[in-house]
Amino acid sequence: MKKHILLFIVVGAFTATLTNAQDIVQKQVPSVILNKFHSDFPAAKDMEWEMKGTQYQVEFETGWWTEHEVWYSAEGEQVKHEEEITTKDLPNAVKSTVSKQFEGYTIDDAKKITENKKSIYLLDLDSQRQDWEVVIDPSGKVVSQRAD
Repeated sequence: MKKHILLFIVVGAFTATLTNAQDIVQKQVPSVILNKFHSDFPAAKDMEWEMKGTQYQVEFETGWWTEHEVWYSAEGEQVKHEEEITTKDLPNAVKSTVSKQFEGYTIDDAKKITENKKSIYLLDLDSQRQDWEVVIDPSGKVVSQRAD
């Protein structure tokens, strides 16, 4: 009986995962999306496609350690773009906020997230005391923060 319950839980979790996101091969991606993607990111390598609801999501790299996640609508419009960036690519206002409000912390990881043509910066800040995950807008305003 315990084996049946465990099997039921595993199958249920697997099925739930499939309904939320499903890996697909590039041949299954509509040409309007592929054309837009290749136009937007001609240097993309190691693409992995997923279908999430009605959107197509692709994870890929452009160069050493530069990872991206992009979501496209069924019509081929870019809905969201997450990209890893270096600290030197952060706006000066964001760097200034980190140095003033999070003195003694170092930026461990930085992502630029663009959605609806508006960008924010997701930063992982580390120190010996505590780590933070902070979202800052381009003007340097802290949008949210939470301790890790």
